[in-house]
Amino acid sequence: MKCSNFAEIPKAITNEDSLTVPAGTYFFIQNGSSRLEDVFDIFKEQLKGVGNFIVIETVEPFFCKTNINQPIYELRLIVL
Repeated sequence: MKCSNFAEIPKAITNEDSLTVPAGTYFFIQNGSSRLEDVFDIFKEQLKGVGNFIVIETVEPFFCKTNINQPIYELRLIVL
């Protein structure tokens, strides 16, 4: 079972612990280890000619059915 912790919120939140990212095109890859250092290789086709983007790496949230000893990392590319 794959799980994501993106949530659509109807209006802006001003909580200091939250981040609101703009609407855009999102790409992601899931695997068993961190791949943040490989972002330009993984997403090289998606990054061609792109000026602005955001990269976020997360670990599957605890409420997903996942093995706690083998977390799933999700690398997200947000093209602005």
